[in-house]
Amino acid sequence: VEAIWIPSRRSGVPRVPRPPMRPQTAFGLFRDSSAPLRLVEPGPRSYRLAKKICHETLSRTLCSDSVLILLANDPYYGGLGDDIIIVTNSKSSGVLALRHELGHALGDVGEEYDAGIDYSGANFATSPMPCPKNYKPRIEYLFDGVERTIYDCVQWLGADNKNLQPKNASLALAEWPWQRPPFLRTFHTPQANHKWHTTLELSVAGGLGLTASIVPAEQKAHIDLPLIFKSSSSYDNPLDRCFATAQIVLNPGTTYTLRLDEDVFLRKHSIVYQNFSWSPQKLLCHVQLHLEQLQHQQNINIENTRLGVYPIFDLHRKLVGYRPTRCTCLMRDVTAGHFCQCCRDLILRRLLASANPLDQLQIIQNTRVDTQLTPLVRAGLVRLKWFRHDESGLSREDTSKRNLSVLTEFGCWTLIARFTSPHLLTHRPNVLEARSSFFFGKGNSRCFFGSNDMQPTHRINWRYSSSIYDSEEDKNNDVTSSSSALFSYFNILSMVIFFFLLVPLIYFLLVGFFCHKNRRRQRSPSSCFRNIIMRYGWWRRRDSQHHSSSCSDNSSCRTNIYGGTAATFSSSPSRSLKNNLIRSKVI
Repeated sequence: VEAIWIPSRRSGVPRVPRPPMRPQTAFGLFRDSSAPLRLVEPGPRSYRLAKKICHETLSRTLCSDSVLILLANDPYYGGLGDDIIIVTNSKSSGVLALRHELGHALGDVGEEYDAGIDYSGANFATSPMPCPKNYKPRIEYLFDGVERTIYDCVQWLGADNKNLQPKNASLALAEWPWQRPPFLRTFHTPQANHKWHTTLELSVAGGLGLTASIVPAEQKAHIDLPLIFKSSSSYDNPLDRCFATAQIVLNPGTTYTLRLDEDVFLRKHSIVYQNFSWSPQKLLCHVQLHLEQLQHQQNINIENTRLGVYPIFDLHRKLVGYRPTRCTCLMRDVTAGHFCQCCRDLILRRLLASANPLDQLQIIQNTRVDTQLTPLVRAGLVRLKWFRHDESGLSREDTSKRNLSVLTEFGCWTLIARFTSPHLLTHRPNVLEARSSFFFGKGNSRCFFGSNDMQPTHRINWRYSSSIYDSEEDKNNDVTSSSSALFSYFNILSMVIFFFLLVPLIYFLLVGFFCHKNRRRQRSPSSCFRNIIMRYGWWRRRDSQHHSSSCSDNSSCRTNIYGGTAATFSSSPSRSLKNNLIRSKVI
């Protein structure tokens, strides 16, 4: 981790109205004054300035292959995950925002919470049907060249789960008041065969205390909802944004009223930030009511641990797609403890594709080759295979060196490292493979690796492997075969033969085309070929001079179809007159 400190003229992230004025911060970050504890947004030059400073301070290669994070000096909640991650250094909520935004950057996973705007990635599907084999998602292009990968089917489940039905759920309420209570809203539960398991999700700021209750339309008595704060903000920094939840079971086909009233917060403000220009007022930040159809109450704990097809609703409470889990993923709830299995699979595959484990392979003083993979081999996460190459290009696995992380024997070698993890989805290729070919020994030597005669060097190709280690398919995974060298020579010979056959063929096709087009002016095919050869031959100039001098005394010479004097014919007046009469009759 590399850190670059850039001073600003002021502390904290300022609140400005839209359109934003130019804030006096190092990278032009600001907050929208209408929603002060939701996002920390960049200015028009924020990303370009951050990349420029990184390139000038560190290196262009390091910055291009790294995830850039703008850490704002502000003690309150806020963040944004885009080309560059933006978070605050809040001790109470900075980690919550950072984990969520890292999911966007590391695994290119999309949002899973309701009432959002941008839904994309492999953890989002527009339909509940499983993806067929060899399915490829479509790409949508947004403003400024931003790309979004859209899946029209569920890829986190295997193709065998065709009978899996999406969960019956509904979004009864989704609002961002950004105001002080009281807060009253009326909602209606849909008709269903079972009762609705209802979850209330809300967040407050400024040390606001709340009491929540639900009042049925036909009754005057209210039902109290005990709020449970999920984040540590309520204890570490009550002024920061705090997240709370409550659960209740409601009857179907009934109208209810949700009421939120202000109450004294249970904990006094133990932290006061005096060096900042503002502190959050008492605000009700957001309120959402989720309805789920569950047959039995004890199914909640089971649903929290399995992958399924759960609906996602937009800001207008309309169904827009489906997500993998109920509520246990960081991409849906920032206070969750971890990513779901689908998001872990995406993050792990993308990280391993960009960080090759064989990059650390070292040849130490021409005495041994150290793969630097000993801890992973001992943990069973990486398995190694060594293939020795002979002078003809043949290769065979040395089974005595399987899972050997340090090599001491000279020769031309190819190392195959296969990575597997229980966090990968089982229906997808659960083996990731990398290979490196190199010469290990003293002096200069040429190694023949497959069809490429190459100098000793590290050849690393990280790819996905659909086979499982030590299975029956291992016998088909040889690095090269005895026919690879012959195949390369056969390719060269076939290209030479093809070239020498193609050029004459094209020549005769063109000659035939010209002769057929002008067949009325030629006596025979042989004369047509002779005229073309005389027209394009190296002797053209000499013959042209000879025929022009011989034809200067009379008009007994005829020009060929190509404009040059190619042959001499004796044309009688009677024959020319006869030909003209015949043409006039035909026309």
